[in-house]
Amino acid sequence: MATIVITGGTDGLGRALALHYLDAGQTVVVVGRSRAKFEALAAGAVAGTAHFVAADLTLVAENKRVVETVTRLVGAVDVLILCAAYARWDRVETAEGFEHTFALYYLSRALLVTGLRPGLVLNTSVPGAARDAIPHDDLQLREGFAFKTANQLSRRANELLGLHLAQGPGGTRHILYSPGFVRSSHAGSLGRFARLGVTVMAALLGTPPAKAAARAAALLADPPAEPHSAFDRDRRVELGASAEDVAEAEWLWTRTRSLTEPHG
Repeated sequence: MATIVITGGTDGLGRALALHYLDAGQTVVVVGRSRAKFEALAAGAVAGTAHFVAADLTLVAENKRVVETVTRLVGAVDVLILCAAYARWDRVETAEGFEHTFALYYLSRALLVTGLRPGLVLNTSVPGAARDAIPHDDLQLREGFAFKTANQLSRRANELLGLHLAQGPGGTRHILYSPGFVRSSHAGSLGRFARLGVTVMAALLGTPPAKAAARAAALLADPPAEPHSAFDRDRRVELGASAEDVAEAEWLWTRTRSLTEPHG
């Protein structure tokens, strides 16, 4: 029996994957903000063991608490699935002073991967970011913020996280995975009309969550042997691993540690 941790597991792809693994009789830990949504999910599962850890994953302290709580609840983690998402169109800082997109889409994922040390990670960060997407002197985008810039920064940072893991002895296989446009609540700071437009587009063009979950679960059941790989749905995406990429990955990891362990 496997133990799977899913962030963003009460909605969209994350919820569908939680139900998939629960129905297969696995132990699933859902990390999210809504206990009511989790209880509705758990009530619809026919097997397995479901746990819920409430957390605000934009906060470093909360991610560290999640690692401690999950370890206490279930011990070793086999699979970590990173689906938590909340789009911010304007620059917003967390209570700890980090730009929101950087905190949720990169720092949280880095802390959970390295803290839980699972055998396999599915990181729903879209591969193929621009190689110069990280401004080394302004990780928090205090100047020149734009949604696209923040998105590219977090995507490149997740690519470098996988590359960092691949250079070490930890044994974690890291898969960057874009599921495409999946129907969900599309949480984010959208205005009323923009949200209506996204909802209509999702209904017309979005992949049903169960179908997207089946595709992702198939990849997790037969993952690549390489420690770091990337996919856009069923299509393999080749990532660079030049000496410059490796050096940037190690620079980012050193910087990440200094940001999250200021007194370490």
